[in-house]
Amino acid sequence: MDATFTPRIMEKRGMLMSTEYRYLEPTYRGTVQGQYLGHDKLTGTQRTSYSLKHTQTTLGYGFSGTLDLNGVSDDTFLSDLGHGPAVTSMTNLVRQGTLSYGSSWWSANLLVQSFQTLQDPDQPPVTKPYWRLPQLTASGTRSDLPLGMTFAFGSEYVDFRNPTPGTTEAKRFTLYPQLSLPLQTDILSVTPKIGLHSTRYDLTNQATGTPDKLTRNVPIFSVDSGVTFERDIEWQGKAMTQTLEPRLYYLYVPDRNQDKIPVFDTGLADFNFSQIFAENRYSGGDRISDANQLTAMVASRLLDPETGAEAVRAAIGQRFYFTGQKVGLPGEAKRNDHASDLLGFFSGRVLPKTSVDVALEYNPQSRWLERFNVGSRYQPESGKVLNAGYRYTRDQFATPGLSQFDISGQWPVFGGWHGVGRINYSIKDQRMVETVAGLEYDGGCWVGRAVFQRIATQENTSNTSFFVQLEFNGFAKVGTSPLDILRRNVPGYGLIGQQNPGDQIITP
Repeated sequence: MDATFTPRIMEKRGMLMSTEYRYLEPTYRGTVQGQYLGHDKLTGTQRTSYSLKHTQTTLGYGFSGTLDLNGVSDDTFLSDLGHGPAVTSMTNLVRQGTLSYGSSWWSANLLVQSFQTLQDPDQPPVTKPYWRLPQLTASGTRSDLPLGMTFAFGSEYVDFRNPTPGTTEAKRFTLYPQLSLPLQTDILSVTPKIGLHSTRYDLTNQATGTPDKLTRNVPIFSVDSGVTFERDIEWQGKAMTQTLEPRLYYLYVPDRNQDKIPVFDTGLADFNFSQIFAENRYSGGDRISDANQLTAMVASRLLDPETGAEAVRAAIGQRFYFTGQKVGLPGEAKRNDHASDLLGFFSGRVLPKTSVDVALEYNPQSRWLERFNVGSRYQPESGKVLNAGYRYTRDQFATPGLSQFDISGQWPVFGGWHGVGRINYSIKDQRMVETVAGLEYDGGCWVGRAVFQRIATQENTSNTSFFVQLEFNGFAKVGTSPLDILRRNVPGYGLIGQQNPGDQIITP
């Protein structure tokens, strides 16, 4: 175990004291963090935050558990004092505990979950998410049935509560048994599957005209098939194995009217290569999408024949619809096209020290590029890395688009000095999203770091921080550590000098 105390001096606000206590034992580990600002000179208030993360890897008899508790003293604590866009933009802090059980063929999980919702007075009202008090799930798989069949099931009981008075609440019961028959040869695989998704709701505070009990039974049928071909080729002067992997996935789900079912935890899932092979286009259990569709994909990989390591992967895929969409969320524009957007990606090492990742979503009907991400990394060795990337998302309905480029790197400058930094710029907003610039010095038995960070938090506002740290290898660290910021902002960032072995052992 260890404890760290970090004073952070802010010219305009005062001194923020941060503490972190970490512990690691054979059967459990965790971190306790806290921040205290006795008197904020700008707001005239006392400001605090806390975080507890505990993992109990074993409780005996197949049980394990976790705790994740977070809280702040006021709604703008994170936007005023946090580090990183992911932290400063958070609106819901989770408070939850889990108890899990696992056996050879089935498992169960008990979750109790609530949130602290942060409402910035300068931002639009935040909708409070539903609490789960509790949620109990159980699932299992048996693949030893006669004729090679496999039986699987998923089940859930969840009690949805909401702190907003008058909001509809519910108890939801779900059972989903499935039966499949995997058929496989050396190059061909075919798996037909059939299941019945059954759900019941007990509602309170429901809308006028909605009964207090609702049931929904939806049969689901699918056939997943794939073929794998291989050939030997030469790539960058080395013998490699190239694969060609076509895949077809047919899904049929009949329409069931679900307009009266309220929405508790359901949203439209992100459209990507994983989702186009999913049974439901929605995340959560309040909508089961109707389907009569075929998904086609072709993938190819380059593999090292000796180690099996993957050097390059590429794929292109699309979904084809035989009927129009009938089930939808409130306010959702229902699809009437016969084909989905086209998805494509490429990822791999194009040169010995250089890798490239490209992903796109293209709408063939409108001939618009919906999303496009490209990134590259040059990393000849640890402590030397250069990254460049660009992200684009087209404006869609009420969702604003995105157009950003991102450059980051770490490189020796001269002597023992190393430069590190990142520039994340929004072309659409014509402003910096995040800027990091720093110098590191390797003194042999010690390392010094000085890092500047500027983050855009709200429109025309930003937070600026400066970190100074002196690290004596294997002994102690003095100052405010910028390492988490550097690791998050510079993919491939490597520690210079000799790393303290305790950091590797104790970090949960």
